Amino acid sequence: MTSRSIEDYRRRNEDAPLDLVRESATWKPLIRLIDAWAREKLGTTSGYTPQELDHISQTHGIRFPILLREWWRLAGRHPFVETGLLCGNTMFLKPHDEMLVSHPDFLAITVDDVQTRTCNGIHRDFLAEADPQVHGINDTIGPADAPGLNWYKGQFIATGLRIPALLTTTLLHHLCEPSPLVVDEAIYLTVERRGLRGGEPDERLVSTLKLNRFPHETSVGDIYSDGEDIIYWWLSGCTCRTAEAAERVRRTVPAQIRRRANRTAH
Repeated sequence: MTSRSIEDYRRRNEDAPLDLVRESATWKPLIRLIDAWAREKLGTTSGYTPQELDHISQTHGIRFPILLREWWRLAGRHPFVETGLLCGNTMFLKPHDEMLVSHPDFLAITVDDVQTRTCNGIHRDFLAEADPQVHGINDTIGPADAPGLNWYKGQFIATGLRIPALLTTTLLHHLCEPSPLVVDEAIYLTVERRGLRGGEPDERLVSTLKLNRFPHETSVGDIYSDGEDIIYWWLSGCTCRTAEAAERVRRTVPAQIRRRANRTAH
């Protein structure tokens, strides 16, 4: 019998075996990122079972797309998601969170700002798709305030992202702040640069270290990373996974240690 690919499972809107999910090109970059930066690596108890997700989905009365189910099966119970890297105001949502369905016609996945109810997720129109497009919502702005954004039904921002890209970008933002969940070796740097008030990234840093841009339409500022050891957000500075990576930054632009992570337990 010919084994099925993960694309076959997704086309049928079926859960693939977890080993197949872990090995898929879709999730390998995010898995590497979590395993490299987290004190606790992803393991067999890091996620939800399909049966648990079925039950929660039925309780909410809303369908969870296959790509979202894959994420929660991989990492829904990992400390980065369940406990959260940041305190209170911005977070990954878990399948049982009330904020998941706090907006009409919208399934939230990540929260950027609780106060402004800024979050990203999937409009109900696209929930039947295995790999739906991601939309954002912000209760403080609309098309008249930000006409340059791609608005859907006058309220939802069409970000152009898919679920894995949203999760990767969000994780990079979250890793910019010190956390007891991150490896002890992480170093946080303040990067001296021009245009701080104007919100401009240091182009020399980006080009010399070959950092890629991760846009996120509903967050302020772009974030850059090599996807492994260096994360650069102009609002916060650089987060480096190792001392060697921090030295690479300091050889490129003036930088100093910002503050070390608070290692006290939650």
